[in-house]
Amino acid sequence: MGESELPAGDAGLSFVERLPVDRARRCFHAWNAARAMRATDGRPELKDFAPHRLPPECLPWLTIHREQPGGEVVYGLVGQELIDLFGSNPRGKPVLANAAPAERAARLAGIREAMQTACPAWFTGALSFENHVALPVGRLVLPAQAGADRLLVLIYFLLSVAAPGRPRPLGSASFDSRDVTWCPAAELAAPGPAPA
Repeated sequence: MGESELPAGDAGLSFVERLPVDRARRCFHAWNAARAMRATDGRPELKDFAPHRLPPECLPWLTIHREQPGGEVVYGLVGQELIDLFGSNPRGKPVLANAAPAERAARLAGIREAMQTACPAWFTGALSFENHVALPVGRLVLPAQAGADRLLVLIYFLLSVAAPGRPRPLGSASFDSRDVTWCPAAELAAPGPAPA
């Protein structure tokens, strides 16, 4: 098992216990606690967990996707490390607009599934950096809402040590739908009461 993979063979571990990064576990716990507070349809309100309950070191690696009324998914807030990765701030632009059509369709299918089912997920891939061919990266997917708007909080986690200093990311992260692990619904906190 590479360090970017969840240990699938250990049936005794929950989804969160299988996350290979402590910061990812802390993000999941913050999301799940907000879900238990007052989630509707299984999605916590964004303001109940992000950004103030997430580890500060995750914020530069966070992006929020927002579903538009017509169904298009666009970038909302984008952390600085991801702005550097994209080369500019993609806020308001369609998610993955520059990806190859087949890859974009596969990735958007996962994004929409998470938004519709309110089920978190973890997926792995690789991210190219200066002075490195590629480093393994994991991404935690946390569905949320802001009022009636469906959102998806996506947080990147480097799963290998980068070179000293601050290497600059180059290009997009890889994706393979076979590397997605969904959190079983039985492991989620029961949604709380609807807001009054």
